[in-house]
Amino acid sequence: MGHEEKLARLEQVVTRMLASYDTLKAEHNELQARLRESEQSNRELQEQVEGLRNDREMMHGRVTTLIDKVMDWEKEQQGGPGQGDADPAAGNDQPVEDSMPIFSMGASQGGESPAGQ
Repeated sequence: MGHEEKLARLEQVVTRMLASYDTLKAEHNELQARLRESEQSNRELQEQVEGLRNDREMMHGRVTTLIDKVMDWEKEQQGGPGQGDADPAAGNDQPVEDSMPIFSMGASQGGESPAGQ
């Protein structure tokens, strides 16, 4: 094998190696770009999750406050002042009957509604 053949073979090897390097470099750059996009998307999703958690906590607090208000109102209706007042919505001057709490979990006795007892 002469010097000319060895040099031609070396040129081919170097040319292939440089082409492979360029291909790998382009692939590396593409992967780096995809990684940056994924990291940005991840940050945005984490912020969205945090916002949703905050919203959920706020709603939980508001609902809890509403439930507490209704329960306080029910307690007032069961034993507080104003018991036996007239019911203006009924269109008559008859006293309002004691009724079951709005959020009571148990069913009325006998399967009847309080008004039908």
